[in-house]
Amino acid sequence: MRRRLHLLQQTLPTNPGMRVQRVVPARATSRAVAKWPARGQTGALVASLLFVPALAFADWVDAGMMLEPRFNHVAARLPNGKVLVAGGYNGLDVLATTEIFDPATHSWTPAASMSVGRDAAGVAQLANGNVLVIGGITPFGIAPNSTELYDFASDSWHDAGMTSVWFDATSAIDTLQDGRVLVAGGGAYPYALCEVFNPATNAWSPVASLTNGRYSPASTLLANGKVLVAGGAFGGVGLSSAELYDPASDTWSPAGNISAARESPTATLLTSGQVLLAGGILASTIFATADLYNPTTNTWSVPPPMSYLRHSHGAALLPSGRVLVEGGGDDVRGYWTTSEFYDPVLNAWSDAGTMLAPAFEATATVLATGQVLVAGGAFPGVVSTAQLYTEIVPVPSDAGTPDAGLGDSGSVSDAGTSPSDAGSSTADGGTSGPDAGGPAADAGRPSDAGSSPPLDAGLYHNCGCNSAGSAATWSLTLAFTLAAARRRRGG
Repeated sequence: MRRRLHLLQQTLPTNPGMRVQRVVPARATSRAVAKWPARGQTGALVASLLFVPALAFADWVDAGMMLEPRFNHVAARLPNGKVLVAGGYNGLDVLATTEIFDPATHSWTPAASMSVGRDAAGVAQLANGNVLVIGGITPFGIAPNSTELYDFASDSWHDAGMTSVWFDATSAIDTLQDGRVLVAGGGAYPYALCEVFNPATNAWSPVASLTNGRYSPASTLLANGKVLVAGGAFGGVGLSSAELYDPASDTWSPAGNISAARESPTATLLTSGQVLLAGGILASTIFATADLYNPTTNTWSVPPPMSYLRHSHGAALLPSGRVLVEGGGDDVRGYWTTSEFYDPVLNAWSDAGTMLAPAFEATATVLATGQVLVAGGAFPGVVSTAQLYTEIVPVPSDAGTPDAGLGDSGSVSDAGTSPSDAGSSTADGGTSGPDAGGPAADAGRPSDAGSSPPLDAGLYHNCGCNSAGSAATWSLTLAFTLAAARRRRGG
């Protein structure tokens, strides 16, 4: 089983021809942009600040309260843009209840209940948008082999057959390109059995077993159709090995080793096709470690570690291609309200702002707007908190030309982007390697967190662009006046 406002400093680029664009949610009706003139232009600094709804500049905003507190629940974005949240544990009971989040109204409404309460169940989304919930733990600690399917069009649940063994959130679960769902390891000993669910027949069938039994690994579907499973543990011993499942041949093959054996890192497929693993836990050691898998070479590399030790955290791919990692915690030092970005272009981490509340064993779901919904969790009591993250994206303009993204009034013609990914999941789930994120004395920050000093996430936001050697040095604040701009050009 899985381990159980931000005061924004909006910044501007110091080099002309760059602008900062906020990806505004689709529901917002106003825009805010500030930019420097392009090179060669003699005009003063153009600053267009239109009226923005309250909290529109906050990275993290309230998303209402769920109808009941829950953690170890599952979540999935539905084809209509809403988010289903189902099951989990409320501190007293295992839940069969479900609810729906509507991004347009920031409201929660009840949905049909599952046939049985499920804590720490597995989840997968089918190609048609329906949601498959697998195993978990039911009331009185029963571990069921049952599965059920949520039909979003009719708001109803249907039996989806029985697996041959028990699976749960410690299993690797991924929807294959052919529409079937692979469930690998975790659940019942010896943690190596694998099965696939076929939506066409509503039935389960066995497939090749993992080379190494493992629970709580990381997993993700690669662009080539194979499934990467990495890390986890077996019998309390951490695993650094990784392996690939090929659905075409129904075989597993080696995929190298991650840098540190651990359970429950998050796994995020990058736009480049590489996979980022972040954080995790092994016994009492919490990790800030990150690993990058290259499917072309079938090898791993080690990017800088995160700024915080994290387990039971969430991760999501943002519209810019960066990865948001949020929440989680450290059983000794507490539960984090911190969040940070990984930028694969810069190979660097940076602050992503302070959450409204800690998120430990919460779910993280990417919306159609590109925002990230973080819902529920425990810290230490079970909560019904929900919050939304909106990304700030640095957008370079062509040097020597006016900013094509601005009209004469300086407003943004289209500030919204939509990711191709229909949602996101927090993967659970790596012989031992260097512990780049072992316990640190400074309240959860690793001692080798990189060349830059840790930021005070409670006060400032640096837009993820403060990397050494980058084209822009982000240092000027929105408080710059036109007089300051005139002094820049000698006026």
